[in-house]
Amino acid sequence: MNTYGKKRTNNFTEAEVNVLVDLKSDTVTNADKASAWQKITNLFNSKFGNKHRDQKILKTKYDNLKKITKKNMLPLNCI
Repeated sequence: MNTYGKKRTNNFTEAEVNVLVDLKSDTVTNADKASAWQKITNLFNSKFGNKHRDQKILKTKYDNLKKITKKNMLPLNCI
């Protein structure tokens, strides 16, 4: 049991991952990162009303998806 105050959220479904990637790819400016992530969070949560994902969790998931993609693409770049 976790007694450190950090609660684990549910795993992301494939639909949630797809929506997150689609929403994130629509943002292109670095100047508005905070407002862009807030917009992504609001849109994401409006699509999945039964679960609430906060901005930090969505951003972490997106960063992890990027890392996994880069790791999986690395062997292809070595050819």
